[in-house]
Amino acid sequence: MMMKTIGLILGLFLMLAPAALAAGSPSAASPWQSTPYGRTRLIAAMDGVGPGAQALAFGWQVELADGWKTYWRSPGEAGLPPRLQWRQSGNIAGLTVAWPLPERYSLYGYDTAVYRGEVVLPLTVALREPGKSATLDLAVDYMVCKEVCVPLQARYVLSLPAKEAPAQSRESHAIAAYAAAVPKMGLAEVKRVAFDPQSSALLIEAALRLPSRRITDVFVIGPDDLAFGRASGNGGSPLQVPVMGRSPAAVAGRTITLVFADDQGAGYAWSGAVAATACLSPSLQQC
Repeated sequence: MMMKTIGLILGLFLMLAPAALAAGSPSAASPWQSTPYGRTRLIAAMDGVGPGAQALAFGWQVELADGWKTYWRSPGEAGLPPRLQWRQSGNIAGLTVAWPLPERYSLYGYDTAVYRGEVVLPLTVALREPGKSATLDLAVDYMVCKEVCVPLQARYVLSLPAKEAPAQSRESHAIAAYAAAVPKMGLAEVKRVAFDPQSSALLIEAALRLPSRRITDVFVIGPDDLAFGRASGNGGSPLQVPVMGRSPAAVAGRTITLVFADDQGAGYAWSGAVAATACLSPSLQQC
């Protein structure tokens, strides 16, 4: 049910986004919190809670100083992802974070998945009491890096009153733009994913269901105690993604999410289990 709600809200963003640019649109945002590395705030797509509304759309907006970056939900070989807490909020039953497609960034030999410049993480908030006023009290732990890394903490409070006819905010277009960049399910065909103990890597046979697009990278969301490096392999060979951690073989039999990037900057997601059978061949045909 939550995924259906998220889909409906993201679809609404895309339909209404242009209207948010009109002059006179109300603002729905917390104050900016500034650091030497950039600034962040909490934004909402509407300036209030409409009658019977069961869910609200927010966003965590990040604007980074030149050269600085922050991390995706599965950061790779280094870095820490943002951690969001909302337990002090009012009339909120749950919060779901959507993650726009990251970019690959390498520094000092470490491959990571990052955001640079600006990003908005779309947040879908479920209400305990539909149609009633709500307050999102959001605490975020996150890390920014350049030549050095700096852990940061911030807290934002944004209240939306109950209204008969809430208006779309001027910030809604930013949420909509990044919601459109969240990887889509159903367009990646994955024939098989297996763990190869010889190379300590995932071997992935996959293709996109869009003939004009080709896979250029793959990001992996897996167990928190494992990290996943840059994919290699092309042509008839499977993609190979290094698995790092105390026990890389523990990924076998686990459910993971693969996020494929294509040559036009779009993302596609797939979730499934890693084959538990050992695969000692560079070709999955012999697994």
